[in-house]
Amino acid sequence: MNLQVAAGNDRLDASTQSPARVPSAITVAASNIADRQARNSNFGRVITLYAPGEHIISTWIGNTRVLTILIVLSQYSLFTAQAIKTKSGTSMAAPHVAGLVATFLSFGRYSPAQMKDYVKGLAVDGVLSGV
Repeated sequence: MNLQVAAGNDRLDASTQSPARVPSAITVAASNIADRQARNSNFGRVITLYAPGEHIISTWIGNTRVLTILIVLSQYSLFTAQAIKTKSGTSMAAPHVAGLVATFLSFGRYSPAQMKDYVKGLAVDGVLSGV
């Protein structure tokens, strides 16, 4: 089973945290729009890669700050979503990678080790500063 996990948001070495320390997991830390490590993201040798994790617009139940966005689902229909919120953290970064992994799994079978190596190989080294 391929697992993508959030690194955590405590500014700690992720190798001391669960589930981030699980060797077979793809451990995702958070980056920001300035290509730096997000301020609260955990870090360390167990991080597989970074993904956007600050100021991510997400759905949210019971949001007190309701925004309306239009989502074009087809050329003939428009729908509105009214419960969204801007969130930050590694739990906002990990779904980016989960979507990538799900896409790759739709093309065939990969062991967790193969998938981790493949995803890590797609990450671009040297882009983030402050890591």
